Amino acid sequence: MKKSIYSAYILLAIFLVFGLSSCTKQQYCAQCYESVSGYQADDFCGESDEVDTYIDELYDTGASLGQNWSCNKVEE
Repeated sequence: MKKSIYSAYILLAIFLVFGLSSCTKQQYCAQCYESVSGYQADDFCGESDEVDTYIDELYDTGASLGQNWSCNKVEE
């Protein structure tokens, strides 16, 4: 009986360690500045691919509007 209780505690501990560690995803933020107007945009934060997409879309949209964006992707 004691052996099965200890086994259950060990399995629970392993589950918690792996379960909690997989929930923490690395977050990144885009810090962007528009050089023509001097506008500093609010940081956009998310997963790496979301931030990359945001920066690409900002550059593409801004270029068609005569804007010159400069962005840094930083790890939070």
